[in-house]
Amino acid sequence: IVPLILLLIVVAVIVFFVIRSRKNKGVAQSTVQPETLSTKDLGTRAGKLLVEVDDAIQSSEQELGFAEAEFGSEAVQEYNEVLKAAKKDVAEAFHLQQSVFDAIPEDDATKRQMLMRIIELATNADARLDEKAEGFAQLRTLAERVNEIMPTVKQGIAKHESTFGEAGKTLAVLKASYLPSALGEVADDDIQAADLLEFAKKTVAEAEEKIANDDKYAAAILVRSAENASAQIERLLSAVAAAKDSLEKATATLRAEIAQLEQAADSAEARSGSQAGIPVGSQAGSQLSSMVRIARDAANQARAALASPPFDPIAQLNMLRTATTQLTAVLETVERTKAAYATASATITSAKDRISAVDSFIVTRRGAVGYEARSSLQEAKNRLLRAEQLLVSDTNAALSEAQAAIQYADRASQWAQSNVESYNPSPFPGGGTSAQIPGGSPSNVPNIGSTIAGALIAGVLQDVLSGGGRRGSSGGSLFGGGSLGGGRSGGFSLPSIGGFSPSSFGGSGGRRGGGGRF
Repeated sequence: IVPLILLLIVVAVIVFFVIRSRKNKGVAQSTVQPETLSTKDLGTRAGKLLVEVDDAIQSSEQELGFAEAEFGSEAVQEYNEVLKAAKKDVAEAFHLQQSVFDAIPEDDATKRQMLMRIIELATNADARLDEKAEGFAQLRTLAERVNEIMPTVKQGIAKHESTFGEAGKTLAVLKASYLPSALGEVADDDIQAADLLEFAKKTVAEAEEKIANDDKYAAAILVRSAENASAQIERLLSAVAAAKDSLEKATATLRAEIAQLEQAADSAEARSGSQAGIPVGSQAGSQLSSMVRIARDAANQARAALASPPFDPIAQLNMLRTATTQLTAVLETVERTKAAYATASATITSAKDRISAVDSFIVTRRGAVGYEARSSLQEAKNRLLRAEQLLVSDTNAALSEAQAAIQYADRASQWAQSNVESYNPSPFPGGGTSAQIPGGSPSNVPNIGSTIAGALIAGVLQDVLSGGGRRGSSGGSLFGGGSLGGGRSGGFSLPSIGGFSPSSFGGSGGRRGGGGRF
């Protein structure tokens, strides 16, 4: 037995130095990235790594046999699976290597790609083998020191056993305060920790029996299992403490955010009236009112949850934050709507003022103003009416219509100004460039006044003539001048302007009931 043990120790030492040597080589080689190598050097690197990992597989098969003899077939099962996977990778790498050097040449890019794949396969297989071999090396070290390590393992388990009760009480309080959805993974940590604690205690007891029987390799496996169980217990108990802190913070945050949301809802509600610049009946106003109700419902629901545990503070926080985000978005929309509404309202007011001014200009000078100005003015009025109708339902469209109304009013003004400036102020029905006085010359024609004055007088004359025609009876005098008679044969005389008295005009049966052609 002693020679066999010595042989195993020697083999373990050899394996340890082989692993360390291979690792050192790998570190040295890794300083040069394969991508930077020439194709020739890349082929050399791939071939060398492939040979090394093939040797490692042979050594690992021997190591697996020794490990199975030391620790049993169950302990080396995972190592065996890793060895099979490494063999598969190396077989693929050798196939690629054969393809690189066969009679069918590849272009340089394809060849480099194949060599890089060989390096990748060999490196991965080597790393997995190293990891498992190192694990067994550590297990052998543990076997040699199992008597020293056992007290430490037992102390750790005893510590967990003493703190488990407190952790169990903490988890019980958490379960009474919070829903399972809030506890998440820690909801059954007490059960898992209890099972692991029982497993660790049982495993340590079995390890002590193996030590007593001088079966240190079996004892090492049991001690390693107990260590792993102890580490998992530590993580579970720590998770319970962390969950307690996290949920308490979430609860405090929930209280604060409930107050914040209620305050935001109050502020939003104050903005929802028309006096705050939001048009009554607008979509933004309706959305804001609806969102205020939703926010208040969320806040009330969260308060009710706080008052009636168990509850889920994380879920309540998510609900509150969703409502807060939605309320903020609606408030931003409302602010944009208010700004647009104010702009559209101001533009409509400007359009009204502009249309009124142009309308007054045209009305007082309509004797000189043609259809172009009148048509543009009417379109301006139509656009203004449309803007007023759209102001609440579609503020942007209302703004566009109001701007168009101003543009049409400006166009009407331009046409009217042009008409007045080019207007011939002759009061005679036949037109002409000047009033003709019988027996006189154009130079003797008195000036009727400015062009604008002529347009104004022409408008007045149209009013008088139209009115006289509608009356169909004798009318009053115009500016103290001649009479305006009714009937088909009635006539009228224009007043004297600046010493000039034009001749009378008689009616001769027009569209109107009386008067002249006017």
